[in-house]
Amino acid sequence: MKHTIILMLMGILLGCTPKKTSNQSVINTHPYLIGKWTGSGHFLDQDFDIEMGKIPFTIHIAEKGIQVKVGSTQIQSPQLSPTNYGFEIRGELMGAINPTQTVEKNKMVILLVLPKTNRKLAQTWESNFHLKENFNFDFTMKVGWAKLSKSPVPYSSTCKEDSVE
Repeated sequence: MKHTIILMLMGILLGCTPKKTSNQSVINTHPYLIGKWTGSGHFLDQDFDIEMGKIPFTIHIAEKGIQVKVGSTQIQSPQLSPTNYGFEIRGELMGAINPTQTVEKNKMVILLVLPKTNRKLAQTWESNFHLKENFNFDFTMKVGWAKLSKSPVPYSSTCKEDSVE
């Protein structure tokens, strides 16, 4: 019984981790992602939200890569993965989201939820984001919500894989 529980937990952990794919292959398969997506979000914990304030997001997706800015920092080497609900972006933050607040969590997962129909025409994304200590289980993660809109002009196709402005 003990071994069964351990195997089940390992299966759950492995099942929750998105498949490792290159950003470029995901973008090539889903070219409608290309563009500059901007918006703002907030944390669902009201006290933490008051401390942190509104969080601006900018996601640049180009043919060759992706760049993500969250608040006053960026995600280092963001990884883009397809999921059942849309896409996931994950990576380590290069600094503080809000320079006036100290938060010991330095991992960010952004869940981009796309409509079930007409995904290729989507001009807005409903997004959840998780500020975490690790990419597995973090029972004290900070959860937030953001709405992102696509700029009418596509972002430059010269963005280098995993580069940061």
